Amino acid sequence: MVIQKRDQEILRVCYEQQFLTTEHVIQYFFKVGQWRRAYERISELKSGGFLRAEKNVLFDQLQILRLTSYGQRLVLSSAPIEVPQVRRLDPRTLVHDTIVTSVRLRLSDFWDGSWIPERVIKQDEYPQIPDGLFVFQSGKKVAVEVENSPKDRARFFQNMERWRKTDVKLVLFIATTPALVARIEGYLKEGPQGLPLALVFWDELKKRAVKVWTPSGSVDVFNRKEY
Repeated sequence: MVIQKRDQEILRVCYEQQFLTTEHVIQYFFKVGQWRRAYERISELKSGGFLRAEKNVLFDQLQILRLTSYGQRLVLSSAPIEVPQVRRLDPRTLVHDTIVTSVRLRLSDFWDGSWIPERVIKQDEYPQIPDGLFVFQSGKKVAVEVENSPKDRARFFQNMERWRKTDVKLVLFIATTPALVARIEGYLKEGPQGLPLALVFWDELKKRAVKVWTPSGSVDVFNRKEY
């Protein structure tokens, strides 16, 4: 089996994010309408010993794809970063982690930065741990926080204060429901001033390059590849 550039990218993202779903592969690695070819390639990568599939009741017909030890060795032969792998996925965070991967892949449509996953950030003792960091060639960083469940006011404000101790250019909150958008917008309006915080609704970002909301007005952060 000849490993193509797209295969390498699929395996690398699977390694960095701990898993992919078949939907991730179909939507973000193949052109529209190529779902049959996507399934064929997934099957070939499994037959070649690079991927293995898991079933989970949360995902109905979707397969969870994870690297085999052989797949991990292939990725590590050229991986820019080493990511500790979990033996078993946590069912309590599985839906959230699936959205984080979708967000990473969607933001990669706009930005040329390198993605640093949460498990790597934790090793660096960062003051506040986001779901991921985009790091650009300039050295500037954008932190990404996926909000899929409500946080109480006190916890949210504690997190915002910790962002003061970091060197990020922007903290981008991506909310998955209109109710969460309204809640976080209220927090940001009320919260400490002068922090580089922005908010966008995930359903809108999936469709187009939208402007993000900030306490001082809308900002277009997707109009350039680098920062």
